[in-house]
Amino acid sequence: MGDRIANPKALGFSAFAIVAWMYSLANAGLSTPAAGSSTMTELTTFALFALLIVAFASFLRNETWYAVFFMFWAAFMWGLHASMGMTMTSSAFSGWYNITVAIISLFLLLAAMRVAAGPAVTLLNLGITVVFALFALGDWFGGSVWVVVAGYVGLVTALAALWAAWNEFAAMGGEAGAA
Repeated sequence: MGDRIANPKALGFSAFAIVAWMYSLANAGLSTPAAGSSTMTELTTFALFALLIVAFASFLRNETWYAVFFMFWAAFMWGLHASMGMTMTSSAFSGWYNITVAIISLFLLLAAMRVAAGPAVTLLNLGITVVFALFALGDWFGGSVWVVVAGYVGLVTALAALWAAWNEFAAMGGEAGAA
């Protein structure tokens, strides 16, 4: 059945790149959405659905690592979307949440290296791990410098996601018109 499902990974990495870029711009302090803007909510909703589609299609294609990666981030987007406008009860709690995400991302990084997912996907996972570790440090030790640095690392991570998307688009060259 897997050979009858189109390659969804370009969509997934593109959606991830857009979300990572926009959130990283805000975290780095380079640009923020206007007060009362629903842009980030809409962006998170788009990413949630795109990542869910890609996760299920990857599962049907027997691409387990990609299915887990995209499903994890779809679930993360769902939680992010649900929590918009809310605040965590404490910085320490938020720090533990962020370090947990960093650890899961580290596991995904190690698995990506094991399945030879490629340098773009490896760099993407490394960037995600570092970003969430920096968020945790910011929550635990205070200071906005951690968030700003995470924003800049996030911009590099978004570029890695675009690189991964580009690799998937390039791989589709032979698929055009295939029935």
